[in-house]
Amino acid sequence: MLRLFCFFCLIFNLCTAQEYVSPEEALFVRRILEFWKDKENALVKSQVQQFLQQYPSSSYHDSLLVLVGDIFWNEKNYEKALSAYGDIQSKEHKEKVFNNCIDCLFHLKRYQTLSDMILPRISKKPPETNEQALWMYLYAEALLDQAKNAKDPLQVQNFHDMAREYFELLTETEHKLNARLALGEILVSLGNLKQAAENYKQTALLIPEKKGTMLLLAAQLQTKEDPEDALRIYATLLEEKDFSNEAARNKMALMYEMEKYAQIISEAKALMQASSKEQQEIVDYYVGRSHFALNQYKEVIALFEPYIKKPLKDEQQQKALLLALIASAYQLNQLDSLENWGKLYEKKFPDDEAKPRILYLRALAFKNSDHYAAAESLFGRLLKEHPTYEKAESAAFERALALYKQGKWSLSRQAFVAFAKDYPQSPLINTALQYISNASLQALELSEEKDKTLLRKQLLTDLMLVLKHPEGLKSDLKAKYQLKIARTLYDLKNYDEAIVALNAYVKQFPKDPSLYQGHLLLASCYREGKQDLTQFVKHSEKVLFLHADYPDKQKLRLNLFGAYLQLAKNNPKEAESLHEKAADHLYAVAIEDIDNLKQENALWLANRLYLKAKQQGNEFATETIQDPIAKDAAQKAIKVYVYALSKTPELNLETLALEQELFKLGTLYLWLNQPKDAREVFEQLYAQQNSHKEWAWTLPSRTAFALANAHRLEGNAQQALDLYQGLMTQSKPKDHGVASAAKLEWARLSFALLPNEKRNMEDAEMVAILKTLKDLQIKKILNQEPLHLEAAIDYAAFRSAIEPKENQVEQQRFLLLRAKEDFTSRTDLHSKDYYASRKEQPDKDLIYQAYMILIDAQILRLEATLAEQKGAISEVQAKREASKSLYKSLTNGKFAVSKYLVDHAKSETMR
Repeated sequence: MLRLFCFFCLIFNLCTAQEYVSPEEALFVRRILEFWKDKENALVKSQVQQFLQQYPSSSYHDSLLVLVGDIFWNEKNYEKALSAYGDIQSKEHKEKVFNNCIDCLFHLKRYQTLSDMILPRISKKPPETNEQALWMYLYAEALLDQAKNAKDPLQVQNFHDMAREYFELLTETEHKLNARLALGEILVSLGNLKQAAENYKQTALLIPEKKGTMLLLAAQLQTKEDPEDALRIYATLLEEKDFSNEAARNKMALMYEMEKYAQIISEAKALMQASSKEQQEIVDYYVGRSHFALNQYKEVIALFEPYIKKPLKDEQQQKALLLALIASAYQLNQLDSLENWGKLYEKKFPDDEAKPRILYLRALAFKNSDHYAAAESLFGRLLKEHPTYEKAESAAFERALALYKQGKWSLSRQAFVAFAKDYPQSPLINTALQYISNASLQALELSEEKDKTLLRKQLLTDLMLVLKHPEGLKSDLKAKYQLKIARTLYDLKNYDEAIVALNAYVKQFPKDPSLYQGHLLLASCYREGKQDLTQFVKHSEKVLFLHADYPDKQKLRLNLFGAYLQLAKNNPKEAESLHEKAADHLYAVAIEDIDNLKQENALWLANRLYLKAKQQGNEFATETIQDPIAKDAAQKAIKVYVYALSKTPELNLETLALEQELFKLGTLYLWLNQPKDAREVFEQLYAQQNSHKEWAWTLPSRTAFALANAHRLEGNAQQALDLYQGLMTQSKPKDHGVASAAKLEWARLSFALLPNEKRNMEDAEMVAILKTLKDLQIKKILNQEPLHLEAAIDYAAFRSAIEPKENQVEQQRFLLLRAKEDFTSRTDLHSKDYYASRKEQPDKDLIYQAYMILIDAQILRLEATLAEQKGAISEVQAKREASKSLYKSLTNGKFAVSKYLVDHAKSETMR
């Protein structure tokens, strides 16, 4: 822009050059110039106007118009300046004021005229002079302003594109700052915020003195476009002294908006240092709010509590701070602080919209701390003072609940009834309806007997009301109320109605978690009202099936035990299965509460379990039970026997019948291969039998045999042999089985203890062993099997063992063939009776068949060995395969009838 000094020089030169100018005209011009020097612009403007009127054709005409136009231009009176410039006639003077003219047009927003004047003077090339740069800058600015005022989007786009092109040409001129600012503005208008921000960042690098301003503009744009970049820019600005305060404030606000609460806390010290003293409370504000957002309520209180005494200047922030303190106190259950700050908030902001919310929090805090009276009072106040509060519904519910928690059943019921009426669509309606009936139920439980019938009827009415509620209930709550109705009918002894309601309940809600309670009530109704034991056991069993951990299950199982026993008496054909069910329940009681089991019931149970174990066990054998079911029964029987017999440790004439039970206990120990425990039981019984021989004992010989077996299994060979020896001479017919079993065990143990040098036919002990085994084979009785079959197999093994090694295989084969012939023969009296008994005792016949398979398998194995000695290879293979096939059939399945047999079969299959 031209300076006024230029015009002064011009006019002065003209005054001195024009000799033909009249003295009056020259004096007038000089007066104007003097006024101008004195900066009397008002006088200059009036004097020029007067001069031009007086001398319209003066040669000073255009110069004075330049002067007055520049005065108007400097005063920013662009309209009058442009008018003065417009009256200039000479081309030379018009050229001098060209720049001021376009500046006036620019300020007057006469963009079209401006464009028309400038466009011929510029090109789409970088300007070569500062003046060209000025024209291009004003032209581009005019385009930019026209874009702002244009309504047609296409026109806007066109103006922006043209302006952008010229501004880019100006980035290396003295207008580079304004050009880059304009480019940023264009990019923002086009929505290219990221590019605009990059433009400002580049400008900050190119124009260091404007770094802070440019970075601040870039950060503000990136706040929405690229918040992370905005944070980086603000971090840079924190080091710029003139911008650190604003950068700190903006960065905190942005981090808070981005929920970078932990970062705000970690940078708190740096932000505080970058902030002015006046802004430091704002830093605390954002840090405290960040702690609050992270649920760090103790830190919130520590930071914000001092501002209770010295409040923040910003009232809205002070409100937010106090609300954060109140919420933090609520979360930390600091009732005193919550009350103090809540009351302070009410005092400072009595009409604030947050007041009901604070009341609500205070009430909730008291409720959560079980201060139900205070909670009730505050909820009541909230409902009274702020009936339209958004959580009035919740407050009404909580007030009713507070009454309930105080045990004010009647008032609570009334409050919940009112709630259900006022808020029928509330999501809490089902819970409220439940509390209505629960309040009635509580009142019923605490009432005197004379009032119970009336209260039960009220409860029934409440329950029915709940089910008839028009909004309905979820399935699980319907089930719950249906069950309560049935229970109330049961309590009113309306058994028939209760049964109808319960049957409907169990049918309609088969998956309800409380279904077992429905069956329990049905069981009670049928037993107490109908005396129907069949239905009683049906529904009681259902209770235990649905709820294995039912708290009163022991009592229920004892009732089932008694019911099954009674049903067994009434149904002899089903007695066994009913007794089995009774036993199952009694044992279940024994597992958890055996100390309260009656001895007679315990013995009844132990006997049933013993019989189940005996199906696989043999009282005359010491074989360990293999069958898992029988083994389980034996283990259970021992537990019950130990308890039952502990109540009578010493037998007397009145308890002599327990001899049988003690014997069974010892036998069970033997079947489970627990010889030490068995020996202790049998020694106790054996000692009592010998101390009182005059008593009517029934099992003295069996006890001695069992004690001998226990000694043998423990390794007490001599004690066992002595007892076996004493039993072998028994002459009483009832003890014949004991004597036979004793002979077999004596023979086995004696052979095992016999030195090798005595194992020959000249030795009397060896002969006695063989004679004993042969007698057992000959005098076979099916009822005692497998005793005789094992004696025959052992005889063949013992006899062949004393032969020379080369004869042993053939000798054992021969003796086994003889044994097979003997057990299939029907010539002698023993064989005939044996054969006839097999048809009558299928269980013993199965044992016979299994042992005969064992004998056949052994014969085939021995024959394969003999064929191998002769070199008959094909015969060897055939007989071995046949032998293994027979052995395999004995290791499991129906023919695995004894441990003796299975062990033999397994040992041979492993050869």
